[in-house]
Amino acid sequence: MQSAAFMIPLHQGSSVCAAGSILKLDETDLGFGECQRCERGTYTLNPLAGTGAVPSCMPCPKGASCEAASVEWTIGKWVVMNDAYVLESCPRGYKVVNGLESDGSGDFDGARQICEPCGIGKECTENECTTCNECRPGHYKDMAGTEACSTCDVNTYNEGTGGDKRGDCAPCPDNSKTKGNASTSVEDCVCSARNYRVQRSLTTVECAECPVGGRCHMQGLDYTCAFNTQNRDGSTSFGCPNSVNTHIKGQWSLLNETGEAKLESCPEGTEKQVAFGHDLQECHACNTETEYILRPNIDQCQKCPPGLECSGNSNVRILDEGANWTEMQTADALVLKLHSCPQGYSVFPASSDDFDPTVQKCEPCEKGSECTQEACVTCNVCRAGTYKDSKSAEPCVDCPKNTYGEDPGATQASLCTQCPAWSTTEDKTGQTKLEQCLCQADRYLAVDNTPAALGRRCMTCPAGGLCTTDEGRTCALALDSHTCNGDPVVGTWNNTPTGEFELTSCPFTFELVSEPGQHDLQECHLCDARTEYIVDGFQCETESRVDCAGISAQKTQCQACPVQATCQGGKLVPADGEMWKADTEGKLWLQSCPPGHQLVSRDSLSTACCLPNLSTPSFKSLLPVALPAVLSLLHLANTHPPPPRPHLRSNNPVIQCQVCPDGFACLNGGAPKKNPSVTADMTVGLSEEVIAGIETKAQLVSVIRESLLSGIDGSADTDAEI
Repeated sequence: MQSAAFMIPLHQGSSVCAAGSILKLDETDLGFGECQRCERGTYTLNPLAGTGAVPSCMPCPKGASCEAASVEWTIGKWVVMNDAYVLESCPRGYKVVNGLESDGSGDFDGARQICEPCGIGKECTENECTTCNECRPGHYKDMAGTEACSTCDVNTYNEGTGGDKRGDCAPCPDNSKTKGNASTSVEDCVCSARNYRVQRSLTTVECAECPVGGRCHMQGLDYTCAFNTQNRDGSTSFGCPNSVNTHIKGQWSLLNETGEAKLESCPEGTEKQVAFGHDLQECHACNTETEYILRPNIDQCQKCPPGLECSGNSNVRILDEGANWTEMQTADALVLKLHSCPQGYSVFPASSDDFDPTVQKCEPCEKGSECTQEACVTCNVCRAGTYKDSKSAEPCVDCPKNTYGEDPGATQASLCTQCPAWSTTEDKTGQTKLEQCLCQADRYLAVDNTPAALGRRCMTCPAGGLCTTDEGRTCALALDSHTCNGDPVVGTWNNTPTGEFELTSCPFTFELVSEPGQHDLQECHLCDARTEYIVDGFQCETESRVDCAGISAQKTQCQACPVQATCQGGKLVPADGEMWKADTEGKLWLQSCPPGHQLVSRDSLSTACCLPNLSTPSFKSLLPVALPAVLSLLHLANTHPPPPRPHLRSNNPVIQCQVCPDGFACLNGGAPKKNPSVTADMTVGLSEEVIAGIETKAQLVSVIRESLLSGIDGSADTDAEI
């Protein structure tokens, strides 16, 4: 609305126009003007005021409604300054907006004036606000509005200002919590009693797991951490107040850079465990019964070997007295090594590349082995001639007497071989070979070298090899010299492939007694010098009156001397003119007689030439008792009565002997002569006991011949008749 032009009374000042109007000057005559009402959305407090050199209506502030001179404000505190409304302050939660920035920069713009709610991350908590401030630490605001910034939740914190989202409140590290909300620093996150604070980096803090060795154990399974500040009294002492263990083991330090706990050293009887990470650090106590440790800060607990008694530290007790243990460095630790054991034991396990210190012990020697040294490392097999039948520290036992052990390592007495029958070790034990089994004195050793392999045998000494000494009977064949009391045994004895001795020959006048299967009876039997003879090669060569063709010297035996032959020194002595011949068995048979003799051949014992002038009457008269029996036996022996007194009228051997006439003497079987007869009475003294013992003709002839030879000189003339 505009008034008519009028003369302006300048002296009236601001009242020159009605309220809500401005004075609009005439551009041609500045002394005249008119009052013009301000339009809606503008206002004026002074008709002469304006935004420029001439009066003008002011634009309505954004935070008000204007109608000419009427201005209404929704909120805020407005004041008039320089004929204009100025928003001086706003209520809580708002800020004054007028073109000016909070730092005073920018241009004031009255039209922009308004109270606007604080934006995200900002607030104004005063009663009269001009600006909004950023949310304080520990707060955030994620929506524009008049509300104050929200506090960070419990167990979160915000160190910065102007937090504009809930996420600006960082969660506390694991295992920590705040005492309330609106926490402004990670320092407000208190680690649980079981953890402690570690500064991993400038921006990273964590509540680390308490190392195993830094735990203060409470009742039950609960524990607190000795490195947690609330467990300390302001110092760096790491005690355990109000806990089961009043202190932690070992020396610990907190690293300056991070505050992380580090185990520096451990006491005796514990091992320093740091290789498995921070959380597992501890001075681990070695088991007081099954482990030992020599260097707590370097080594680990070592399993106690069976040969030691351990107490969890470096003090050990050697179970086997005399065993030698020393320290030995392995790739992992310093351990105790068993070097030697007492007598009767061996080091187990035996030395090898795969050394295992946890199983070391002194092991008794096994069956068949021993160690007899004072310091033993290994057991040796039992020596030959000894045995051991159980696992023990005892030495091997000698094989009993009359046994021997050829092989070492025998594990039972039965492995000691019994000496062959009829042999002994002469009360010696621990013999090692068969040769030490000596045959009894009356036997000899036979070693069989044939495929049959009868082995070594103590053979019965043949009769011809036996010797009789003061100590008893011994076998000369057991000696290399084959001697008895210093003299060689009779005969030639050869050792056969089976090891048995065989009598192969005997000297003259000895008969070789040897039959198959009659080993024990072998001998050179001495022929009786007067009643027996034997033929040998020497006699056959030197005696022309003996024909030895066809004789086998191996079979010659002592032969009974023929009744009317002469035997001396084991040899038959042929009479002049006699010829004898040997058969294959060595018996001599009379082949021819000298002149004046008749060949009488009944058998080998009665073969003879006729004997001269045997006086039957005189002979009979001397045997009144025994004669009938003798004549009867002679009859049996010759199958006919004895011939009458013979005489021979001719020297022709083929002429039969004739009876010598009475009163004549037929000397040496010659012609009868009337000379007085020369008789020789002979008495053969045969007792009834002897006669009763005669059973065969050979016995009869032998008895009579022995009696005659013992009482008659063979060179004397005799007149005897049987």
